[in-house]
Amino acid sequence: MSRSTDWNVLIQGYLSLMWCQDSIAPENQDKKLSVLLGEFQNKNEGITPLNIGSLLSSAYICFMYPQQTEFENLNFESISADNFSIIYGRDGDAKYRCRRIRNSLAHARFQVSKEMFIFEDQDPRGNDKFKATIKACHFGDFLNNFFHECKNQYFNR
Repeated sequence: MSRSTDWNVLIQGYLSLMWCQDSIAPENQDKKLSVLLGEFQNKNEGITPLNIGSLLSSAYICFMYPQQTEFENLNFESISADNFSIIYGRDGDAKYRCRRIRNSLAHARFQVSKEMFIFEDQDPRGNDKFKATIKACHFGDFLNNFFHECKNQYFNR
């Protein structure tokens, strides 16, 4: 699967970090949120702080940062992965879907657009293929569920 880098996704993700920096700048402390958002969007061609790039950044920190053993110990029963549409491959439970999404991210076998995330995975020999899609708005909800389970694991140690 050969894909070229969508630099727009990278730029949007980085601009999300710039939003955080701009928001806490001393010269902006007395500005209303609506003014800050307007200034940010005007300066950045209408891009909002929560965008496709920030979703992808969140996916990487949630799925790629945890060590494999920590990932495997999550309570996947509390994570809803029902909004994924399985295009091909085994359907599986939330743990299975999350493992396949993690592999897809790790091997850069995914595509993103404003409306949709497409994740693909396969074993090293090119077998056991898996492909799933999810609308971007549902992917944000999925990431929130995943994050809250990670937070629960941390605080329940």
